Amino acid sequence: MRRNSKPFVKREEEAQHRINDKISAQEIRLVNEGEEPKVLTLAAALEMAEAQDMDLVEISPNAKPPVCKIMDYKKFLYNQKRKQKELKAKQSKIVVKEIREILESKRDEFNLTFTEEDHKYIMVNTDGEVVDTHPSVSKVTKLFYEEFDAEGIAYNKAKGNIQYMKELLKEWSDSGDYASNMGSRVHYHLEKETIDRFGGFKEVRQPIFDCDLEQITKGDSMISAGKKYLKLCESRNLALLDTEAVLGHPALGYTGQPDKVWVTVNAAGNEIGLLITDWKTNKEKNFKPSKFTKNMYPPFHEYPSTALGHYYLQLPLYGKLLVKMLEGTKYENIKLLGCIVVLLKENSEYEEFRVPKPLINTILDMDIRNYLEN
Repeated sequence: MRRNSKPFVKREEEAQHRINDKISAQEIRLVNEGEEPKVLTLAAALEMAEAQDMDLVEISPNAKPPVCKIMDYKKFLYNQKRKQKELKAKQSKIVVKEIREILESKRDEFNLTFTEEDHKYIMVNTDGEVVDTHPSVSKVTKLFYEEFDAEGIAYNKAKGNIQYMKELLKEWSDSGDYASNMGSRVHYHLEKETIDRFGGFKEVRQPIFDCDLEQITKGDSMISAGKKYLKLCESRNLALLDTEAVLGHPALGYTGQPDKVWVTVNAAGNEIGLLITDWKTNKEKNFKPSKFTKNMYPPFHEYPSTALGHYYLQLPLYGKLLVKMLEGTKYENIKLLGCIVVLLKENSEYEEFRVPKPLINTILDMDIRNYLEN
């Protein structure tokens, strides 16, 4: 029985070459290393391949007669994929290094920094003045939806009972602090894991958080989910550009720090794209609209004003900054391939939410300053 009957070659791989009984020519030219090429019947060549427990592979189908070679086709495909993967990894490292250097030079040019103490971004404005009044992406996002009116809702829920209203507001505030504290711990550990796994190119500042046993237990499950997602990123051959990168551009008038920016590069190095991902530790119900949920403001009025809807605005806004900062460089034609919100769950699983492409395109095409100035 010939090797082509063995189920080791996937159909899409086999399509690269005709092998064994898939070869249609009745006569072929056989080439082997260290031997003179010779013309044989297909049957004779197949018998030679079978005797060596190898495959007969058609490598030049348009030649007269077609040129074939005896080889271990499975090993050939494996080595081919390995070489392509190595070449792609090498190209990715070069691209990542160059883009990091470009972004750093842009930060120097714009005097762009972020101060942890007062949580402010400092950057030059269009007049060349260094100011700390540029809004962050999260603030820009709030221009497009009605903010949660905690006091108004608490007042209505308490039916005018001021004491009960204050208790509700404190309960909501404590709940928010509890979730934020747990989320900070999860983000810290996952950022450290990401950098360790993808190159160790920067230090991670540990925030201050004080978590109880319940927060630690829930948080550890979310960290486990995040580690699973990082494995998925590895399997997708994504190269990490940066985590919490400080971004901004005077011409756009806003700033921000995306969780993670990834780069994809083809083996030739001539097709390069950006992908933005953001961890979220929200409760799943906050991603879904309720009967009280309104839609966001135009031009995003088709999308509900949920936590997920707000994240759908944030990620492309980061992408817009990245593309703008690379303008006028060798990477000015780089594409924003996508934005993904990653919900980390308490059952150690994750769920991807891809920002709709039409929404991404709307943000990339719109002039944000028109909204900032109104």
